[in-house]
Amino acid sequence: MTRHCGTRAMTMMAMMLSEMLGLAASGATAAHADGTENFQINGSFEYATNPDIPDSWSGAGRFYRSNGLPVENCDEAGLREFREKFFLDGSNAVHGGRSMRVERPFHLLGMPMDVPKGGDYVVSIHLRGEHAGGKVRFAVTPRDTQALEAETVVTAGPEWTRHELRLDPYPHGAISVYVVPLDAGKIWVDAIQIEAGS
Repeated sequence: MTRHCGTRAMTMMAMMLSEMLGLAASGATAAHADGTENFQINGSFEYATNPDIPDSWSGAGRFYRSNGLPVENCDEAGLREFREKFFLDGSNAVHGGRSMRVERPFHLLGMPMDVPKGGDYVVSIHLRGEHAGGKVRFAVTPRDTQALEAETVVTAGPEWTRHELRLDPYPHGAISVYVVPLDAGKIWVDAIQIEAGS
């Protein structure tokens, strides 16, 4: 069982980071100009009810709604590390005005998005890295990061690159996007999409 920060540490975290988790956005999906539908809410990180954390995304924990940071990050140094390594970046985006910058030991985990069960889906991300050749796990799960439905390891470099996972058919009714830096250095993630089709 993973231990999490206690009340005192959570109060410190609230003071440093506003609030750890963004509030869930509306369940509506976005339509593209070509009529395709993106099931992913806030896939370009434009909405952040709390200034430091994009709505519908988290950076630590096994589940999207995990209760706080792991205990090893509950002191002041750990909270600062989280703030520096899970960062909403307004200076580097492929779509819109923001991207997510993430470094180990943190990850990017999306709120599970409802999708029709048994459909075919293409899940895509745009990714770039501080160093050429950095490895990044790109995966999907219905809910639990220890029970991945599909995954691949991709390479991040200095240019934005689109990566995709094809799910055909996908047996669950929810998709949660999971992106994990495997090597040292910063990665940026943007323009995440979950689209029906193959």
